[in-house]
Amino acid sequence: MTTTTFGDPRLLFWSAAGPHEQRRREALRRLLAIRGEAGFPEVVRLCTTRFGGPPDESERPATGAPESHTGGAGERQTGGALERQTAGAPEPRTRGAGERPVTSVTEPPARGAGGSPGEEVRGAVVAAGAAEAMALLDGHRAASPPRRPVALLIPGQGAQYRAMATGLYGHEPGFTDALDAAFAALGDRGRRLRAEWLAADPDVPWDDGSRAQPLLFAVGYALGAMVVSWGVRPAAVLGHSVGELVSAVLAGIFSLADAARLMGDRIDAVAATPAGGMLAVAAPAARLAPYVEGAGGDVAVAAVNAPRQTLLAGPERSLSIVEARLRADGFTVRRAKARQAFHSPVMRAAGAATAGTVRAAAPRAPSWSFYSGYAGGPLAAETARDPGFWANQLTDPVLFWPALDALLASGPHLLVEAGPGQGLTAIARAHPAVRSRHSDVVPLLPARHSGPAADRRAVCAAAARLWLEGHPLRWPTGGPASGRPDTPASGRPASGRPASGRPDTPASGSPGMPASGRPDIAASGPADDAAREEAFRATQRV
Repeated sequence: MTTTTFGDPRLLFWSAAGPHEQRRREALRRLLAIRGEAGFPEVVRLCTTRFGGPPDESERPATGAPESHTGGAGERQTGGALERQTAGAPEPRTRGAGERPVTSVTEPPARGAGGSPGEEVRGAVVAAGAAEAMALLDGHRAASPPRRPVALLIPGQGAQYRAMATGLYGHEPGFTDALDAAFAALGDRGRRLRAEWLAADPDVPWDDGSRAQPLLFAVGYALGAMVVSWGVRPAAVLGHSVGELVSAVLAGIFSLADAARLMGDRIDAVAATPAGGMLAVAAPAARLAPYVEGAGGDVAVAAVNAPRQTLLAGPERSLSIVEARLRADGFTVRRAKARQAFHSPVMRAAGAATAGTVRAAAPRAPSWSFYSGYAGGPLAAETARDPGFWANQLTDPVLFWPALDALLASGPHLLVEAGPGQGLTAIARAHPAVRSRHSDVVPLLPARHSGPAADRRAVCAAAARLWLEGHPLRWPTGGPASGRPDTPASGRPASGRPASGRPDTPASGSPGMPASGRPDIAASGPADDAAREEAFRATQRV
């Protein structure tokens, strides 16, 4: 049994040989009953020393049970020792009036529940106190981990919201260190941005590219680095718009310093473009061709997020004319959260202005499987090294759905959205591979700003899913960072990451799944009405 904390919510997770999982879970429940609410933090501290650990000899079947790879630090405490500590504990009381409501347990697909004698079974709950934890343990159903590889999804312009991820800063060490490194790499712009971000000033134009782009870059990088710092090795990465630049840092194409320099040049170049915007339309791109062609070349398809979810972009006057025509013809349209016409012809000069910076950075081939929204699928090594490919990204459309389709066609994955808004999560849920449960998706942050505790609970829930999926979780031995630092670190990297910002290379053979073991995925087609509506609402955020 292992646990960690991100402020108020706590994550407790464990594994055992199939027949012994219930005994381990009941022992934790008795310990929580003994200590109560006042002793809940002490239970957390006790659990930090690898509470439960791998199955001990008394739990092993004759054939041998698999070891649990918790990646935790400190002394092992076996399930048998836990039972000896909690023998004779009273039954816990039920939740009284006014107490926190019990939240549902995050669970993997329902298969292998209970576990065979030689099979590892995992469980996890997220709770803010003893009563909530005990109630969740009462209804918990552990299962054998499906062990699907992780693919990171990094969102772009439109996903931002005020104070996004501030609840993690100063509380989650991997996130804090990486974010400080990103702010430091952005120089004076990063220092100003950090102050505005922490102040959560509602008067700051968060939807303007001068704020949204660098903050999405920094937060996306910090969330991806945080996941890597847990010991999870992503098999693939897919970014949307500016999220592709984040992906390029995580996959080693650019160093953090070079990418931050390119980000700064992009912001300066975009500032010189005319006022514009982006328009989400619930229709296939092909159906919008007459409206785009009628705009005289100013308006373009900026993104294909799903079969019936398209973004248009252009200068404000031209885009407003197209918007009025679409509304008059009965299309469902909404303005995206952008003040510039990203991925449209008006960005051509801005993209050209960054070409020298890209050449100086000398982009490399990715160390992870890299799926590109601009390529609409896997990114070839020679394309990744081409400076022109990166310089043209401000102008070129984002083909997110084709890239996502290619990623999920390579085999089952657990998609982890490393960014705010849950827009890519909603889009992925409409994909046949996710709807059929061959793959799944989990966000790291809430859909909107809901306070620091909501940020921490979302991260705990995502970590629980990673554990239940079969991935390791390595928590810092000292627990969460103590307090929020007053000034950003001078470029120090996240724990376990080189100063260049390039993560460790994933284990050999981790990208994707072997073709021979890939389950069939239903042919891509229109999503059902509920999924389409959910994805369309998300399109505003991406």
